[in-house]
Amino acid sequence: MYILYAFLSSIMFALLNLFSKIVIKYKAKNPVSISLIKNVVRLTLLASYVFIFGHGINIPGRNELIVFLLYGLFFVVGDIFYFKGMEKVDVSVSSPLFSMRTVFSVVLVYILGIETYSLLEYVLIFLLLPLAILISMKKDFKLKNFLNPGIAYLMVEYFSLAVISILTNRGQLRMDFVDFSFWSILVVVILNLSFLPWVFGDIKKIVGRPKKLLLPISILGIVSLAGSVLQVVALAGNVAVVTAIISLPLSLVLATVITIFKPGYIENNPWWVYLLRFVAAGCSLIIVLAVGLGWLR
Repeated sequence: MYILYAFLSSIMFALLNLFSKIVIKYKAKNPVSISLIKNVVRLTLLASYVFIFGHGINIPGRNELIVFLLYGLFFVVGDIFYFKGMEKVDVSVSSPLFSMRTVFSVVLVYILGIETYSLLEYVLIFLLLPLAILISMKKDFKLKNFLNPGIAYLMVEYFSLAVISILTNRGQLRMDFVDFSFWSILVVVILNLSFLPWVFGDIKKIVGRPKKLLLPISILGIVSLAGSVLQVVALAGNVAVVTAIISLPLSLVLATVITIFKPGYIENNPWWVYLLRFVAAGCSLIIVLAVGLGWLR
């Protein structure tokens, strides 16, 4: 069942990717404010579920608290850098680049001694880097398309997600997914709120315009919660397999379709750029699946 949950999570994250671009491009501009409101919505929804259905919440022990603190730190940092990256990078780039999370995950699980891979698998994994460069190319076809702040911001997010995947897998060994989701999101919101003195004016502006600003960001929270909960459930299974499925470049498909019918709304590139991104993303996906599912073992 964890494979089904991983696919559903992948769909939610594809929609999150698309909606995030729309919000940061047309609605709110401050990534810290967006992250804070989005995560408050996530916590509110999950707390409502716990209250309505009477799900008891267990108090975490010391080891679990350390996991939640690390989870929160990496999540908040990654979340803020994600929105900064989406402000500068095409949706059709950010989605296929998600495969870099696999690179970070494999390196981390090797360093931590959780999983090991064959030499061929490691070679294939590091081939994802030149493929990522191809994915980032635009019509001028210059290396600067990859070596830019937007890509760097997203790399911080993908590294953070790799760490979060491992923490989630470890935490799930001792807690059920509702407990883990509740405490992890609570810590995220507490850390988010530490930025409140610097973004209070922006938050007040967003709340004062509920339809134009607050509602779109709230939708991010709803979609993000759905994707995160499904991911937590899925990661109780094989980390590599789930990471591979969640790496499916579904946002690339959505962005391409939208560009065909409404050029410039999300992005606007020549047809051959999208073809190159699809080919590079397809190669990346094959590598991720081959390693994640152990096809080469």
